[in-house]
Order: sequence, then structure tokens, then C-alpha cells
Amino acid sequence: MNIGDHLITKGTECFFANNTISVVGRFNLIDFPDQIDIHEKTIIVLQGGGNFGDLYPQNHKFREAVVRRFPDHRIVVLPQTAFFSR
Repeated sequence: MNIGDHLITKGTECFFANNTISVVGRFNLIDFPDQIDIHEKTIIVLQGGGNFGDLYPQNHKFREAVVRRFPDHRIVVLPQTAFFSR
């Protein structure tokens, strides 16, 4: 919901297009399906930004849930700004 996140997304989309990477789905923590079958060869990419840590706990918990749910998949977490209060 901020311009920085939009620019990160645009840069990611340009990287995918320039490297002929096929995107088969786009979701966020609000609309990620409870029942989804992701082929084991599909690489899951989690967007970068400034929400790694406990400043935005819902985003961090979402990443952890994806990793737990798909333990046999390759998962790439794009660059993040990290912040932990403790």
C-alpha cells in the first residue's frame, strides 16, 4: 500500500519478464488459498520489502506458514529490510 512496495513489485515483474520466468499465480497473505496444489517443481517467491521481523507480524507469520506448508519446495525470499524489537 505504499510506493516503495509498488516499485519493488514492478522491479520484480521486470526481472521475471527479462529472464523469461513464467509466473503461474500471484497471491498475498489475504487471498492465499487454503486449498492450493503447487507442483513440487514450482519455485515459490515471497516478495521483498520492509516487513521481515516483528514490526508487521502478519507478514512474517505468513512467510513462516508458507515455509511450513511447502517443506519440499524451493522458496525464495526476496531482499528484505529486517526489524526485530527484541
